[in-house]
Amino acid sequence: MLEGFQQGILTSTSLMVNMPGFDHAVSLMKQYPDLLHVGIHLVTTAQYSIVKGLKTLN
Repeated sequence: MLEGFQQGILTSTSLMVNMPGFDHAVSLMKQYPDLLHVGIHLVTTAQYSIVKGLKTLN
């Protein structure tokens, strides 16, 4: 992904907070704050819940 930003192929991406690679993505965002344009992708059905005890959205 980083190479795509550096070459101008990618202009933005989203960060899935509760997925593997989150910590690495955050470290890249800190290293390249002017290069990486990142939004948050809300994930409610994959990996683990970011809200403890959440059983339903109803």
